[in-house]
Amino acid sequence: MGTWVLEPVDGDAAVDVTYRWEVVLQRRWMRALAWLLRPLFEWNHFAVMRAGAQGMARALDCRVSHLREWAGSARP
Repeated sequence: MGTWVLEPVDGDAAVDVTYRWEVVLQRRWMRALAWLLRPLFEWNHFAVMRAGAQGMARALDCRVSHLREWAGSARP
């Protein structure tokens, strides 16, 4: 499940885009090892999202000014 939040940046022709993503692991081995592999899963997910943001910026002919990794508070 994902949620897009688009907010105008004061005094600029820019938009702050936040994409919040809730991931549910479907594979049994991922769920079993999540406690150990969570940092790797989070790193990989952010790398994919960063690449997506950069690709979207190229397609829209704009720039990505800031990327920030967001970790949810729903930790076991």
